[in-house]
Amino acid sequence: MSFSGRNELIARYIKLRCGKTRTRKQVSSHIQVLARKKMRDEQAKKKVCSAAFVLLCKTLIRRSARFQTLKLDTVIEKYPKLLTELFERGPSDAFFLAKCWANVSFDSSDTENSLYAVDSYYHSQQKFDISVSTKVCSFGNEVVEKVEVYSPDEENGHYSFRLERSPICEYMVKFISELKKLESRDYMNNVLENFTVLQVVTNQATGETLMVIGFVFEVNDLPEANCSIFRLVA
Repeated sequence: MSFSGRNELIARYIKLRCGKTRTRKQVSSHIQVLARKKMRDEQAKKKVCSAAFVLLCKTLIRRSARFQTLKLDTVIEKYPKLLTELFERGPSDAFFLAKCWANVSFDSSDTENSLYAVDSYYHSQQKFDISVSTKVCSFGNEVVEKVEVYSPDEENGHYSFRLERSPICEYMVKFISELKKLESRDYMNNVLENFTVLQVVTNQATGETLMVIGFVFEVNDLPEANCSIFRLVA
């Protein structure tokens, strides 16, 4: 049976049962609303783990803001050659490093009802789609990449991009699980010395580099994750 035929039968049933007239389009629209509500309810039942290393800390970065600077040479070995190539092309005010501290003392045994995800927010004065490339790196080499494209929502004359509850890749989930098995915080931090993330945000249409953020990580015992932001310079 086609969807249109199904919706017509439902409309007839509503007419017979309730005495109310509904078009096939109205029935279809209501079914979609119910489906979205069911999906939200199912997601709400999942436990969101705070172990997504990419955005363990809430960061607010404005390209025009003043940050403590850090020379690119001091961290370049932790990232693929792409970072150097992007830095040479510029713009020079688009490159940052986020040093993140995280507490991984959470229960991850219930894997079926756990969700490892990240939230990101971007703002722009202009309307365009953005491409967000997130590369997980080990010993300076790319291991896995996730690319997402987002369209903005208009809010009071400016545009906002909301990347909410974006699941992290299976590699990251396994990495976090294995990291938690290590005996001490020092062992964890030794492993994290060679683990980084590189996030590149570009204009989807033109390929223009909008923002590049390198992430480095340490484990600590503080209940809340925190981070420090540096501007990368030559």
